[in-house]
Amino acid sequence: MTPERSAEFWRREMRAPVRFDGESQRGLKKEKDVRISNIMAAKGVADAIRTSLGPRGMDKMIQKSDGEVLITNDGATILTQMNVAHPTVRLVVINHGDWFTSGQNAR
Repeated sequence: MTPERSAEFWRREMRAPVRFDGESQRGLKKEKDVRISNIMAAKGVADAIRTSLGPRGMDKMIQKSDGEVLITNDGATILTQMNVAHPTVRLVVINHGDWFTSGQNAR
């Protein structure tokens, strides 16, 4: 694949909607398919929390499965409230404590 075709491929793929359910993982046979799926899932997580981080971070309104509404700008809370089945995203959610801290340095 030429660099131009590769760049076009990634532009097209990165605009596609991201699914976090297990159905989107069924039938992935090639290593390349799995890699692209992982990249898309990581992009979805980044999009979900990007605007809540930093000094100009915005609050997110999250509706829990029991109907309760939660308003937060904490990245760790946002991740723990996400219902995900994608294996890579699940690992990120489980290990989020390594990246998000409450004003303290990790490790």
